[in-house]
Amino acid sequence: MTFNTYALVGNIISLDGENFEMMRSFPIKFTHYLKIKFWLATGIQISLTIILSLAIAFFIRLKFELILPLLSGIILSQIAGCLYDDLWFHAFWQVLQD
Repeated sequence: MTFNTYALVGNIISLDGENFEMMRSFPIKFTHYLKIKFWLATGIQISLTIILSLAIAFFIRLKFELILPLLSGIILSQIAGCLYDDLWFHAFWQVLQD
């Protein structure tokens, strides 16, 4: 449904770049900060995909009974994909820390 499904989460998490040391100095745990960024990015990605899917569903006049499974499948697959992307990010992060 989207062109690169999990790129948004990875890009938002890695946007700190030059401000990385400043982010680490905040009075909040870095893991908590990353979890907030992850769920915010996942929510944005799910919202964009749902809007796109609903637009296509209404354009092709999909029945209401089929829209509900479509939306539930989108939400579950996006969360699973984003969690997979997050696991890959943590594995990469461990390699950088070693």
